[in-house]
Amino acid sequence: MNRQSAVAGICSALLIFSVGSVSPARAGTIKIGGTGAAMAAMSLLAQEFRKASPDADIAVLPAIGSGGAIKGVQGGVIDLGVSARSLKDSERGKGAEEVEFARTPFVFVVPKGNAVAGFSEGELVDIYAGRRTTWPDGSRIRLIMRPSDDSDTIMLKTRFSPAMAEAVKAAETRPGMLFAATDQDAAEMLDQTPGALGALSLGQLVSERLALNPLRLDGVEPSVQAAVDGTYRHYKVLYLLTSPDAKPLAREFAAFVRSVHGRELLARLGFWTTAD
Repeated sequence: MNRQSAVAGICSALLIFSVGSVSPARAGTIKIGGTGAAMAAMSLLAQEFRKASPDADIAVLPAIGSGGAIKGVQGGVIDLGVSARSLKDSERGKGAEEVEFARTPFVFVVPKGNAVAGFSEGELVDIYAGRRTTWPDGSRIRLIMRPSDDSDTIMLKTRFSPAMAEAVKAAETRPGMLFAATDQDAAEMLDQTPGALGALSLGQLVSERLALNPLRLDGVEPSVQAAVDGTYRHYKVLYLLTSPDAKPLAREFAAFVRSVHGRELLARLGFWTTAD
C-alpha cells in the first residue's frame, strides 16, 4: 500500500467512526491529527490546556501526515490539523485555513552508540548518492528514507544544494533502500537498524525523548538558538489548520498553542515561534 492510500484509509476510517458513533461528539470534543513531527508536542500542549479546561475532550490521533491533516480538515474528519507544509494553490479555498505556529530544526540523526559527531553537506551528498557506503569502523551505512512526496524528502530536495537533490533522487531508485512512511516509523527504524542514518525534526526528537543522537551539520550543533540566529540553516515550518466553521474548542486550543504559555512550552520541546 502506498502512502497516499494509507492516508486515505485512515481518513476514511475516522470518517466512519465519526458518522457511525452511537453518541454524537459533544461540543467540547475535538480531534487533532497531522504530521508526526508535532503529535507528541500536541499531546503535551493538550495536557497543559486541560489544566485550565479540565472538561475539554481533546483526542490527539496517531500521525497521518501533512496531506492527511489537510484532507482531514477539509472533509470534517478532524477538527485541527498540523501540517509540515503550506497549502498548495490547488488546496486553498476548499475548507482549510492555515496559520504558521512553530518552526523546528531539521536534523540528521544516528542511533546512540554511533561515535560520528557530524557531517558536512558534501559528505551527506556522497552518502545519499551511494559514493560513500560505510562508517569509519567499516560497517554499512543504512539510510532511512521517506516517500518522495513527504515533507522531509521535499526539504532535502529544495532547501539543500542541487547536488543534494540529485543525490536524494538517486537514492530513491537504488535497490535495497529502507523507507519509513511516518515520522514515528522513521524514528523506530533509526533506533533499531544497525548503521542507520536519517533525518527528523529536533522537535520530535525532544518531545518524544528519542534515544537518537543529532549530528552537527557543517560543524554546527543543531539547536533552536542556532536556527534562530541563522548559524544552523535548515528547519521545518509547521502550520495549524482549521475549517472556517471550526468548533469553538478547536479555535480556543489553536489560540492557546500560539499564546505566550503555549510558545514557552513549545520552546522547551525543540520548537520556536516567530512574531505575528
